Amino acid sequence: MSYQQVTDLSNLYVQRNSLASALESGGLVLSGVPVEDGEIHRVSTREDRPGNKSGWYVSHGNVAVFGDFRQGWQEKWFASGISTVDRSRLSEQAEAARQKRLEAQAEEQRRVASSARRLWDESTSPSEHPYLESKRIHGHGIRRQGDALVVPLWDASGEIQNIQRIYPDGQKRFMRGGKKKGLHFQLGDELTEVTYLCEGYATAAAIHKATGRSAIVAFDAGNLIPVARQLAKQDSSVTFVTASDADIWTKNNPGRSQGERAAGILNGPLAIPKFEPKDLKDGKVTDFHDLYVVRGVDEVKRQLEAAEFVWPTPEPLPQGRPAVDVFDFDLLPEALRDYVKDCAERIGCPPDFIAVGVVCALGSVAGRKLGIRPKQHDDWLVVPNLWGAIVGSPSSMKTPAFNAGLRALQLLEDSAADACAGEANHALAAKKAHEAMLKDIQQKMQKATSKGNHREIADLKEEYAAELNDYEEFSPRRYSTNDATVEKLGELLNQNPNGLLVKRDELVGFMRSLDKTGREGDRSFYLESWNGTGTYQTDRIGRGTISIKSNTVSVFGTIQPGPLSGYVRGASDGGIQSDGLLQRFQLMVWPDTPKSLGVDRQPNSEAFQQLIRVFQVVDEMPTHPDADIPFIRFSGDAQAVFNQWREEIEDRARKAEHEALEAHLAKYRSLMPSLALLFQLAEGDTSAVSKTNAARAADWCDYLESHARRVYSQVLHSDEIAAGLLAQRILSGALGPEFSPRDAYRKHWQGLGQADVSAALPVLQECGWIKVEQVGGVGRAKTVVTVNPSVIQEVSRAA
Repeated sequence: MSYQQVTDLSNLYVQRNSLASALESGGLVLSGVPVEDGEIHRVSTREDRPGNKSGWYVSHGNVAVFGDFRQGWQEKWFASGISTVDRSRLSEQAEAARQKRLEAQAEEQRRVASSARRLWDESTSPSEHPYLESKRIHGHGIRRQGDALVVPLWDASGEIQNIQRIYPDGQKRFMRGGKKKGLHFQLGDELTEVTYLCEGYATAAAIHKATGRSAIVAFDAGNLIPVARQLAKQDSSVTFVTASDADIWTKNNPGRSQGERAAGILNGPLAIPKFEPKDLKDGKVTDFHDLYVVRGVDEVKRQLEAAEFVWPTPEPLPQGRPAVDVFDFDLLPEALRDYVKDCAERIGCPPDFIAVGVVCALGSVAGRKLGIRPKQHDDWLVVPNLWGAIVGSPSSMKTPAFNAGLRALQLLEDSAADACAGEANHALAAKKAHEAMLKDIQQKMQKATSKGNHREIADLKEEYAAELNDYEEFSPRRYSTNDATVEKLGELLNQNPNGLLVKRDELVGFMRSLDKTGREGDRSFYLESWNGTGTYQTDRIGRGTISIKSNTVSVFGTIQPGPLSGYVRGASDGGIQSDGLLQRFQLMVWPDTPKSLGVDRQPNSEAFQQLIRVFQVVDEMPTHPDADIPFIRFSGDAQAVFNQWREEIEDRARKAEHEALEAHLAKYRSLMPSLALLFQLAEGDTSAVSKTNAARAADWCDYLESHARRVYSQVLHSDEIAAGLLAQRILSGALGPEFSPRDAYRKHWQGLGQADVSAALPVLQECGWIKVEQVGGVGRAKTVVTVNPSVIQEVSRAA
């Protein structure tokens, strides 16, 4: 065996050993090295009883996911030395494998459900059974097959999805591969006014015997919360009492911890059995069935009826705003990289802000000079004019970053203005001479008309037309505009057929202008200008007809999260704003703001000069205002990268959680080739796009997708985001220990309208922060929100 082979094996062992360490630190028990086949593997945890396997992991080599089914947590692991870009790609591969696994799991669960219903139909009612006799309980709604009791697991609609078999010796087995999460069994035909939620069948039977009331079986502590969520959606007139186990013999007491959360979700009392010291001598007594055995039905009934609401320990709120990929400087070609890095470090802003500005500006300079045909043989043409946006709070240094990103473009514009300054007087003189010539011809035409000299009139018409054709009005080269009506922008585009960049430090003004009454046509203009390859024609009384031969417009600006939230909702509710305008901002980034004041040093002039050279080279390429735009294609190996990437993005778009996100990801079809072309131009190469730049563009799309998911999380996870905002107000003491929903939304806090507050309350209640009650009689009920005393203590400490 060679030295290299030994080294490779050693590295593989270290990597596997690192994953093994991560799994073991999470409480999982391994019998060997982790298996890296992309399949789910069940293992025991240190808290499992013998034979149980609550732990699990899935390893793809450099990335793995592992967790605990019983406790409901999971974590992701990466091999050391993996870059941010590679992590993103590995995460995608793991996610694709997870989706495939979930589809297979769902198919298996459907098969098991069918078998479970068939088994149930073949079972008979149990007149007696050793398990029932040993537990001193009766069979309520269950059946028997052979020597096993059969307990059905129902979904919310009452359909059997799985079966639990209980054997004479007390062993319990579910059908392998079947669903369990969120499923339950109910003792009693109907829910009674007070209904109990517990873990096992024997416990439910003992409670039913002691109280005569219905009882819900969740089958284990880990399923209490999913079942509670289902029950919380049912009749609010039912009081649910969570009767959890006293798992004093089990680490972390899952019966109590899960029971507290379930009770919080159900907004009801929590009952945990209390035993006398002498009872503990009889073994590991834990549940209300054990209490029934050692103390009798009367004690079970007494303790259940004495149950009170118990405040759970507040849980961390779900992260409604998902994490985003950190910008990796390798995403940029070397010619752009140093400038972006230098500006970000000096300004103290995320490099994302500078990078998208530079790329958008370069795309607007490229305009229609050169396109790319992404398919190998098709005539589909993409030009690289791009729309981008910086999302950040007022203190995130958006404006300095905005200006830095457009600095090279501004220099080109200043240079063009300076070059035209000397021609301005000559242009003005030429214009006056042209006007004088036209006026002189008009006067001659009037005289000829008065004399009826038709031949002279015809000659003068030709002379007039020739003067109009010969004269070309002087206009300086333009690269951008801050604010222009569609009509004026059309004139500017005819004078600058390569396209223009509309730059707005605050995009709110731009968005609002498109929503004004009477300006509905402006939206369609911008929607069509995004493609960059078409024409546009406007017909207005007073201004006549304006035909735009090259309708190519880029847009770049900044926006704060609050205003953006409103536009995201408007673009997602099927209304007038759901026309794809927001989705055209493909280079929209919303990074976390670094805690940095910036570095005080001289700007890197060499990096800026390198950036300028890229812009100048692209600017000097010839413009093609007509439809005959020159193009390049991907090289052979780059074409393979694009083809594979497109299959993946199409699949993710189809599986997107919302139509708005689906529409956004679908527009990446043109984004990836646009970026690949720009990166090729940044290297001064107009030959076929290289594999390196194709892969770099694909990595950009992966990076931007994480930011898009944060943007659309305001629709996908609006309840969690609203819960976070309301929690901040609670912690600030602005609402007090008790308040009504109206007290919150009437303050007009950003992101906390009436619908937001209504969506936030269930999330906060499930996490144990609050208790929501209806107080008052029929027709006069009032919703009262009480804050968990533990949270109030946190408010007091903060004060």
